[in-house]
Amino acid sequence: MTGTANVNDLSAVYQAGTMLILLLFAIYDIRHHKVRNTALLAFLPWCLSYIPLSLMSGTQSAGLMVFRSLLGFMSGGLLLLSASLITDGGIGGGDIKITALLGILYGTTGILLVVVTASMAALTIHNFITAIRHTQKKDLRIPFVPYLLFGALLTLFIL
Repeated sequence: MTGTANVNDLSAVYQAGTMLILLLFAIYDIRHHKVRNTALLAFLPWCLSYIPLSLMSGTQSAGLMVFRSLLGFMSGGLLLLSASLITDGGIGGGDIKITALLGILYGTTGILLVVVTASMAALTIHNFITAIRHTQKKDLRIPFVPYLLFGALLTLFIL
């Protein structure tokens, strides 16, 4: 029909924009091994705009969508915060915050899939790169946002 807004197109544009923002975070994380709080603060309204966008699709009630996003936020943040506390700061604060923000978009199930995929990819690829370089000194600082991007892309296609 002409003149009718297609929510699926808007959702696809939103997801593409999210992946572009994550790509920029990943590039910065690779270069500087950090994620700036000001950038994360700017990313927060983008993530929160997912709630009204998904409500436009009409598949869930407003209360359920807000609850799903809140649980995803808490699950993503608390999962990496717990891992950081267990490993005595082995995970950076920026990684914790960006995972919490992604939890708003993906919900609990989605963010857990993103984190598990990202963690497995980070361990596999980092060990592969270390084996190729034949270095004795292990660099324990792994930029995690590129792997979060990989996990988010994979989750986007799965869910």
